[in-house]
Amino acid sequence: LISIVIISCLNSLSTAAQSPNVYYNKKFKWTITLPEGLDTVNTAEWKKMQNKGEEIIEETYGVEMNIMVKTLIVMRYDLFNYFESNYQPYDTTAFDSYDAGFNEVNELLYNTFKAQIPEATLDSASSTAVIDGLDFLQYKVVIRLNDTVELNWYMFSRLFGSNEFTVNIMTADRAKEQELMNAFFRSTFGK
Repeated sequence: LISIVIISCLNSLSTAAQSPNVYYNKKFKWTITLPEGLDTVNTAEWKKMQNKGEEIIEETYGVEMNIMVKTLIVMRYDLFNYFESNYQPYDTTAFDSYDAGFNEVNELLYNTFKAQIPEATLDSASSTAVIDGLDFLQYKVVIRLNDTVELNWYMFSRLFGSNEFTVNIMTADRAKEQELMNAFFRSTFGK
């Protein structure tokens, strides 16, 4: 299930820790302070999960994926509470607008969840969010597996030049979700 929810299909860890909880990425001049209690997901484990996610999308749509995403951070509290960030080159000629491309990806992910977890009830919503004065497109999917298990998955994306920067937050625990959301909303991007 996690491989379905965190489908970012990423390559390698490239963000260095300045202290146990503070991360800085030079490419995006991005600084984030993550909550205590998170563990780094090792590269081999993450690669296995992203490969599984790719396979699931390919199976659902009958197409081969050609993903060029690079991981910045993958941290988790436990199996169902993750924070992940990545980036990839973005072809500005592929869609009429960045919003249109973002919406198409959202539809692909939603339909993949629906096909792979038919017993779940899904809800989704699109909006925008402002982080450090920058506009991000936001997409949320709520996956209700039963009366007691509900997963929330958030994706925040924006272009920085010709690169698409994305943060994914997936949670089953509302307190941990709030901690991860607060960390991202307090993060900064050097200008």
